[in-house]
Amino acid sequence: MSTPNLSRRYSCDNKDEATIQKEVDELCCLFTNARIKWQKSPFREIILSVLEKDLGPLFTTCNEDDHHHVDSAICMALGSFHVENDYKWTSSMLQLIFFLDVVELLYRLSHGAEHIKLLAQDPRFNRVDTAFLSIFDIEVLDAPKAVDYITTKTFLFTPCIIKKPLLASILPDRDPLLYVGHNISRLLQDLTSPIPAPGVTASLGMTEQLVEKAGMALDKDIQGLAAVARGFLFPKRSCRVGKQMYPDASLKNIDKRDEAWSLAMFTLQTMWIYFRQEESSLEKLHGGSK
Repeated sequence: MSTPNLSRRYSCDNKDEATIQKEVDELCCLFTNARIKWQKSPFREIILSVLEKDLGPLFTTCNEDDHHHVDSAICMALGSFHVENDYKWTSSMLQLIFFLDVVELLYRLSHGAEHIKLLAQDPRFNRVDTAFLSIFDIEVLDAPKAVDYITTKTFLFTPCIIKKPLLASILPDRDPLLYVGHNISRLLQDLTSPIPAPGVTASLGMTEQLVEKAGMALDKDIQGLAAVARGFLFPKRSCRVGKQMYPDASLKNIDKRDEAWSLAMFTLQTMWIYFRQEESSLEKLHGGSK
């Protein structure tokens, strides 16, 4: 896949509607090509079959009074498609295609009886991105409005979100039916270590002095984030997105002949799936990690 012939996103707001439409058309062509490539990937068949197997029972065992399992699908931190970096726009495009594939699966599992509201939020979105996403009936929201739409009937996808906002403002008191994104179990492990692993506090956007020495109580901020992670994990079962086919997904296996696509696939393969477990199986859970 070649680099799209798009101007830098920073100049987007100065363009007229004809220019915006031309660039949206270019993105549509790129989307079509990327989707064909994704549909030929063995990984697609594997991951969708895993999701169908795990989510299917939740749809077939629903209560008659609550037959709508999913009524919203929210994608946060997708990234702009309107950039000149090969990896960034390729990754955003692949993640969008994956998001839409999962939505289609959810429709199929519900036998097409439900309307799923599609929403997206990213501060990097511009007019081209918004117009492009509208083609798929995806409504773009200004931050932090998307958080208000997360319910127990939500599919939440956060491919590239920063970890601290995820725990501090997105997941608290929310229990989406399906979540794809960070490894929350690993994040909880890092947060509750006597001394956070190297780089953990930096990745959370915190200072390195939150824990002064081994044996001291965890910083209040970290304790709060850990509590959110525990509350999110308890009723969940999890698996790594690529674990079924790529148990040892590694940057060492990147195909240099198609580096941007391989990196984008690697990013997707290393994400984690969390879905609500049936109550009868909760006693089998031990922190949600498999």
